[in-house]
Amino acid sequence: MMIFAAVAVALSLAVFSGGLATNSDCVIKGNVDVLTGERSYYLPRHPKYHRINFDIWNGDRWFCTIAQARDAGWQPAKAPG
Repeated sequence: MMIFAAVAVALSLAVFSGGLATNSDCVIKGNVDVLTGERSYYLPRHPKYHRINFDIWNGDRWFCTIAQARDAGWQPAKAPG
């Protein structure tokens, strides 16, 4: 079970934009809201960044640039409040 979990974590950390990440600078999290289907991207400085559950099987993906996220149709995450 631990091996499966390790592989799943490695894949979720490595996958962005439909492919394997080749650049460790790809730290923008693209998250799909499971209730609304809304696609938002989170920058590392966003207060919720570290609490976002990242699930590639739900459609979440990594982006290297804001332009890449926007070009793919994702919106900036709303500020909490």
